[in-house]
Amino acid sequence: MKLISFRVTNFRSINDSGVISAAKVTTLVGRNESGKTNLLLGLHNLNPPGGPKDLSAIKDFPRHRRMSECKPDTPVVETVWELDAAERARLVGLFPRAKSVTQVSIGRAYKAGNRWVGFVGLREIKFDHPDVLAQFQKLKAALVSAGEKLEAGPKSQLDAAIATAESVVSKKADANDWAVAAKPTLLALRKALTSTGAALALAEAEGKIAGDLEGLADGITADEKAHLEARKWVISQLPIFVYVDEYPELEGHQNIDEYLHRKASNQRTPADLNFEKLCKVADLDPQLLKDLLAANDHETRNQLANRAGAVVTGEIRRLWKDRALKVRFNPDAAHLDTLISDPNALYDVEVNLDERSRGFKWFFFFLR
Repeated sequence: MKLISFRVTNFRSINDSGVISAAKVTTLVGRNESGKTNLLLGLHNLNPPGGPKDLSAIKDFPRHRRMSECKPDTPVVETVWELDAAERARLVGLFPRAKSVTQVSIGRAYKAGNRWVGFVGLREIKFDHPDVLAQFQKLKAALVSAGEKLEAGPKSQLDAAIATAESVVSKKADANDWAVAAKPTLLALRKALTSTGAALALAEAEGKIAGDLEGLADGITADEKAHLEARKWVISQLPIFVYVDEYPELEGHQNIDEYLHRKASNQRTPADLNFEKLCKVADLDPQLLKDLLAANDHETRNQLANRAGAVVTGEIRRLWKDRALKVRFNPDAAHLDTLISDPNALYDVEVNLDERSRGFKWFFFFLR
């Protein structure tokens, strides 16, 4: 999915940003304290790492407004996304009524669970309640006539099923609410027709009406189920919004012993946390590297480091299209160095991650 636009409302210094168009590269320009950061934080909260969390009325609702105005369903951000051909095909497979949909809207409110999905240009489901009611009245007239030929017991059973179905079918509601309520009562009416023998007295036309009403209720409830699955799928396609407000710390020369000591004493630094994420991507266990060093098993230690370098190199080359860079992890006593080289350069020189460009280090940070 490709982000087309977003709008932030009721968040910190922003009452309503209006619709902001988004492109492959979008720049926000404004004076200091004009709300640029809050715009990005509002968008970030749509799908942050770890999933959305409840926002705070005290901290996040505009300070010049009464907190009583802030409700769990108060909107914060709404976005519009464009689907590519493969995504449109997948959507139609889940939700056939969305055949003409090329864009979806996704938003969230203060309560984390209040995240919604809309389908731009979705055609309405065909549901004409006055016509449905008129069809049922025709069916009712035929049923009453058929009931007159029944004995008292079966006639009473049929009359009760007719009255129940009429009370539900006649109630005006939206298509899905109507279908959910009507489906079991129409099924009960059909069973009453069969058990009492009244079905045999119905003409073909009235029998078709009964079947059409049941089919309508079935179709609407099936459509709502498909609609729900489609909304779940759209949410699953959301990218994770990573907000970076400062230069991320990620050291290319890591002292494993000191890191493990800080971890054991719950005193990890931001650089330590980022090192852990890098180890997760590389499938490296710092404690195992330390244990292998203590056991004097340098061969296994080097094999693990080589494998980790190959894994990260594969990810780098998949995502970093400028040059075919190579990553190598070098265990040196209690240290682990992250080395980067460019095999296509005139001189294949390894450089520690600490010495690479700021842009590349930002990219490497996002690799996690």
